[in-house]
Amino acid sequence: MNGKPVLPLALAASTLLALTAHAVPRSGEGSGPHFLVAAESLTAWHAGAYLRNHDRMLKKDGFEREVEMSRIMGYVGRDVLSWLSVYGTVGMASVDDDVENLSQDAAEFGVGTWFNLLDHDTFEFLETVQRFRVQGMLQYTLFDTDNVTWGELAGNITFGITHEIIGSKFFWPDAVTLYVGPTVNLVNSDEYDHSSDDMFGFVIGLDLQINRATSLGASMEIYQDDDASVGYVSVRF
Repeated sequence: MNGKPVLPLALAASTLLALTAHAVPRSGEGSGPHFLVAAESLTAWHAGAYLRNHDRMLKKDGFEREVEMSRIMGYVGRDVLSWLSVYGTVGMASVDDDVENLSQDAAEFGVGTWFNLLDHDTFEFLETVQRFRVQGMLQYTLFDTDNVTWGELAGNITFGITHEIIGSKFFWPDAVTLYVGPTVNLVNSDEYDHSSDDMFGFVIGLDLQINRATSLGASMEIYQDDDASVGYVSVRF
């Protein structure tokens, strides 16, 4: 008998034994109906992250002081109607009180909703603006430590004008939207009192629709004694 094939066969057998000794059999199913969740389309889902910094004047024990609230949050949302989405958000937040030399960091959780109310073509003579839109949002978040309890309700209604970029998009986004509108922000805290004068303000922002799925944005909120800045990135699957 020729002994040359013996060595390759021995190597193949030893490899197979090594693999089966360290693994378990896997299902060979490749089609969606054989899975618990068959996600044929994920276009109803959103995900993203945002940074927010808010310097605000609050009262504690009758004395006014400046308190800085900073957060970095991630969120996942889903369309429940063609014009309405709900989302959950989680991340890290910090409260800094210079008067008491207090700095508290903790996890923050929240829920919110986006709603798109109106989308309309503009007049033909406005060559640089193709659409205007009315949109809104409402969100509640909660931050709790041994020293600070902080609930925050935020919302806005915005009017935006959109310019869609025609032609090559290599260096440019698909669309640019500039928006402005009224905003509300209310703090509910056991330690701090929020003046009703600073609950209402206005927001101005810019959205860049990089492509069908990805957008970037930034905004500024102006209140009587406070201001806040926000930056975000969002992906629609």
